[in-house]
Formats: sequence, structure tokens, C-alpha cells
Amino acid sequence: MNALVIGYGSIGARHARILLELGCLVGVVSKREIEFKPCYHTIFEAVAAERPEYAVVATNTHEHYAAIRELDETGFKGTVLVE
Repeated sequence: MNALVIGYGSIGARHARILLELGCLVGVVSKREIEFKPCYHTIFEAVAAERPEYAVVATNTHEHYAAIRELDETGFKGTVLVE
């Protein structure tokens, strides 16, 4: 399964690690420069490249709506977990 983790703070990193352990292909969206690969700076870019079936929104609470809206605007039809 292709998964996308949006936000790479401590919770996002934990979700990415667990998804990798479960055998998922994982992409991350982060505004920061991080060592995780593949990493994207926008949700649009990540969805186009990764074609995820599952997404975890692990951003700051006040950013959740914007992330979900952007996911919707990409045409994403998968499952979303909002952390």
C-alpha cells in the first residue's frame, strides 16, 4: 500500500516508521528539510508522485483543515487518519 504522512514532527515520524514496518511504501510531506526520502514540500506534489491509498495528517491542529482540503483538491479518494 502507498501511504502519505503529512507533517514530520515526532508523531508524523512515528507514523512513517510504523507504516514502513508494516510494509507500506511511504512518502512524507514536510516544510522542513528532513532526511526521510521521498519527501515533498506540497501535498499536490506528493499525491501526484506517490498515488497514495492512505494518508496521515500529522500537522499542527490548526493546519488540519488546510491539509484535508488540499488532499481533496488533488482528487485523493483514499483513507485519511487525522492525528
